[in-house]
Amino acid sequence: MAGIKAARILENAGLNVTILEGRHDRYGGRIWTNYEAMNGSTGAEVDMGASWICDDGIKNTGMKLSLAQKIPTVFSDFLNPILYHGNDSRVHDDDWKNIYKDYRRLMFDELPLSIENWDPTTKKNLKITDGDISLKVAIRTLGYSKLLSDPVFAFLNSHLIEADIGAEMGLTSAKMFEDITAKNTRIIPQGYAVILKPLVDGSNGQEQPLKILLDKEVISIKFDKNYKINETDRWLRITTKKGDLFKSRAVIITVPLGVLKANTIIFDEKLISRNVKRSIGKLGFGLMNKIHLKFNEIFWPKSYHAFGLLPNKDSCKYIKEVRKNPKRKHISNANNCSELDASLYHSWINGYLYTGQKVLIGYATGKAARLTEALSDDNIKNIALDKLREIFGKKKLNKIKVAAMVRTKWLQDRFARGTWTYHPTGSTSADLESFSQIKGPLFIAGEHTNPENYGTVTGAHNSGIRAARAVLDYLYKNYHHEYSLENIDPNLINID
Repeated sequence: MAGIKAARILENAGLNVTILEGRHDRYGGRIWTNYEAMNGSTGAEVDMGASWICDDGIKNTGMKLSLAQKIPTVFSDFLNPILYHGNDSRVHDDDWKNIYKDYRRLMFDELPLSIENWDPTTKKNLKITDGDISLKVAIRTLGYSKLLSDPVFAFLNSHLIEADIGAEMGLTSAKMFEDITAKNTRIIPQGYAVILKPLVDGSNGQEQPLKILLDKEVISIKFDKNYKINETDRWLRITTKKGDLFKSRAVIITVPLGVLKANTIIFDEKLISRNVKRSIGKLGFGLMNKIHLKFNEIFWPKSYHAFGLLPNKDSCKYIKEVRKNPKRKHISNANNCSELDASLYHSWINGYLYTGQKVLIGYATGKAARLTEALSDDNIKNIALDKLREIFGKKKLNKIKVAAMVRTKWLQDRFARGTWTYHPTGSTSADLESFSQIKGPLFIAGEHTNPENYGTVTGAHNSGIRAARAVLDYLYKNYHHEYSLENIDPNLINID
């Protein structure tokens, strides 16, 4: 979204813009509706990446573009699932409402206030980084251990917090923690990727289609010594993995933070400051993985948006075999089985409600998300089916067959290396803001560069606007390029 939005603005301003896309088969990055994944797929049930329009106000990019393009959206109450003890036994609605209310009060009202007033200098034997501790340590230190030990709270920690952050609470900054759960969430039944096409193709007769070159994985961006404008300003030379060479007066790089952290792209030393490099190292890049299962018949309640399962000790069987492999140490250091289990297909979304397809979508976060990438398709399918048998009872699934399955492996995807940005212990908003201080000719955009909306499509979208403006200012200052903003929709360019 960041690159496409920036390119659309620059193209409309009269510049010659080319998008270099590393993937050979698609554009869109972490916006990916995989229509080919399952026979008869229609959209939302195969959103492999971005799925929800969170907080559906007019400031939300997904909502804004959906309204502008007359793309229908539907309400999704996935944050408030029907919770099961197991064997088709539901947690009573009144009990669930009271627990949910207590959790939100403790987690989003009392705990942040306690963290704000906490003085790290008075505490000993804590792992303190830049005056900060992890959210998990804060919960224990400040007397909220119930949030970790209670099974329902363990589910909510995964369903609301770790699923939103993309990392376990033991890695997350307590200082940067805030109420991050969305409200008035909506889904695009046609699939999230439909909002990209008008931006790429041009939404009216006056806009030219964007030029996107696939299979152009960039491996280096350096100054081109043969194209020297003056003592300080030069053209840039971009090299791809297959040896293609491109020259440009300015470049916006919108690869995910995970790719920047992997150092797979070589930059000229003068292009990126030490401050930006430090921010890349300090910020975290989380992980969520999905599994989409299409069945021959529906065995779950059709009218409910989502289903959740309380963690239990019996679920440790999923982890024991993996722990035997010493190469997978990132699994063995989980504090207890139930904590890890709460993040392993803990929640399921009812795809049938949005598209009419017989699909359930399961989620794995944090350590559990990394676990899923280490296992085969058959193992993953069996684990997922066992979880569904725990929720709805074995009898209901006796004659059920899986017609199709697709899963994500975002960590192994070299063009992503994770899903979205989060704040580890010791990181601050200044690390996100450092990217906007770059003066050119290389600019960086993406959700990881937006302090207000990091980790979201809106953050990526707004960062693309910022980067496009910075490019125009840079070119006008250094090259006296005459550009026009007349063809740009002011409603879509306005960040405020």
